[in-house]
Amino acid sequence: MKPLMKQISLVIALLLPLTALAEMAVIVHPSNQISEMDRDTIMQIFLGKITAFPNGERAIPVVLKRGVDPRGSFNKDVLNKTENQYKAYWAKQVFTGKGIPPKEMDDAGSVTKLIASNPNLVGYIDISAVTDGVKVVAKF
Repeated sequence: MKPLMKQISLVIALLLPLTALAEMAVIVHPSNQISEMDRDTIMQIFLGKITAFPNGERAIPVVLKRGVDPRGSFNKDVLNKTENQYKAYWAKQVFTGKGIPPKEMDDAGSVTKLIASNPNLVGYIDISAVTDGVKVVAKF
């Protein structure tokens, strides 16, 4: 039994770093004049603190549903929030009338397809899911 536990522990130890290597892409419509965005601007857009891209065009964020990768990493690494903090933040914004949470999408394909059809949208996906129909403006 102990050798099996050792093997399982080794496999887990080897696989954990691979999940940390997954890279996220923040994407916009190809016609968007923005070539790149910084973390602070992205955070402000996704938390509803600003509603425009740096060029003044309207910015509407879309996010992945809870449990769909890389939502957890995006919330943690870009928004500096756990899933529960993110949920509480938006509950407070809605309750106080200060904002409406971003539209939630089922998967990266849905995010990509929606953003490819609307120049005002911004979202995030795993970098491996990026297609020609969108433009990457940040990587994390």
